[in-house]
Amino acid sequence: MSALPDVEIAVTFNNSSRINSHNLVIVQSNTKGEVAADGMEAGVANGWVPMGDPRVIANTKLLEPGATGEMRFMAPSPGVYEFVCSFPGHALTMFGAFIVLDPVTEIAPKRVP
Repeated sequence: MSALPDVEIAVTFNNSSRINSHNLVIVQSNTKGEVAADGMEAGVANGWVPMGDPRVIANTKLLEPGATGEMRFMAPSPGVYEFVCSFPGHALTMFGAFIVLDPVTEIAPKRVP
């Protein structure tokens, strides 16, 4: 996924699973594992997302199989961020990059190791 900074982003997440609940959490670079681990402490009542965590940029609620959810947020400054499903155990395979382009160059920033 990619965007330009200071632009409102609307993401519709469709949980196409027939058996598993999922969410979509956009986080600061290199924090997906830690946010998912802290989400386990936050528990199901919080949708497996640590509430008020500054590493979390935006998230959908926990979606039951077949459900659809939406999140709206302002794109952060140019950089490479991450997205992850924070449902326990899912972060190991359900993740990716969320890239905010530099509006001057419209080139994706290099990923921070």
